[in-house]
Amino acid sequence: MASDWFETVAEAQRRAKARLPKSVYGALIAGSEKGLSSTDNLNSFDQLGFAPHVAGNSNTRDMSTTIMGEALSMPVIISPTGVQAVHPQGEVAIARAAANRGIPMGLSSFASKSVEDVAAVNNSVF
Repeated sequence: MASDWFETVAEAQRRAKARLPKSVYGALIAGSEKGLSSTDNLNSFDQLGFAPHVAGNSNTRDMSTTIMGEALSMPVIISPTGVQAVHPQGEVAIARAAANRGIPMGLSSFASKSVEDVAAVNNSVF
């Protein structure tokens, strides 16, 4: 059985493709505006030479940082996604999971849940 945790975006995509209905996965992976955001994000990581280091003593690892005045457990912000209504709790479930990891999230203008509902479980919502 695969670990609940994954170390790469490629692994997350592989698992999502295996688990989600084809139409939902297609909507998530396609992005918007001809996929420019997705392409730009991947190109930016290539320019930075992003290579996550996953080996070593996890007891001493500290990835915390501050972005726009927000203290984060790691330099990650969950971006707005428009198809979260496929889950009954939608954005609230994502916000709760993000809060449990000390990560903020962006809320889509097409969200299926209200800003108030999302902010009730994660006070770090953009």
